[in-house]
Amino acid sequence: MSASPFELFRKRPPPKRSAAELYQEALVGRREAYEALREATLSLVYLRQRLEAEAFERRTEIARLHDEARRLAKRGADQAALEKLLAKQAHRAALAAQEDRAQQIKREAELAKAKLSALGLELRTLEAEGCEARAMAQVAARWQQIEALELETSALKKAAQAAAGELPHFDPTRDLEDDLTSARLDLAVLKKA
Repeated sequence: MSASPFELFRKRPPPKRSAAELYQEALVGRREAYEALREATLSLVYLRQRLEAEAFERRTEIARLHDEARRLAKRGADQAALEKLLAKQAHRAALAAQEDRAQQIKREAELAKAKLSALGLELRTLEAEGCEARAMAQVAARWQQIEALELETSALKKAAQAAAGELPHFDPTRDLEDDLTSARLDLAVLKKA
């Protein structure tokens, strides 16, 4: 009994990916996490600012109610003044709860900002390491090219020297040495970058 093509496909090992692909995938994941945390932090900051603005409005209302209650009490409207004081107390209780919530949101926002900063630093470090790794890979590849060029140059020099007896006025190694010097200068520029 033979296995179905689907079973063969499922049993096949996953394709191997290069380290650069895996690194890039991890970097994309960290960027997405950074953006999600950034959005959450912005939401917390907005919520904190909104709560602080509402608390300011509530304090203003409390001050207005206090002034009205005092004026009403001076005019002898004790019942109306009592209603204003009761409203003032309700606003104070709501303000206390709102300020507690604002403090909690403020702590959460500060914590989220710290995490965002750390994640941003990690992301920049990963990006720098990725650039450095790519540069090192380019340098290593360039060194391999130079070594191959040197081997080819030495073989061609030997062949040219063997043929030099036949053509004494021609120097075929000059162009090869110019290419080798140019490759070494390119490598030096890559190392500095």
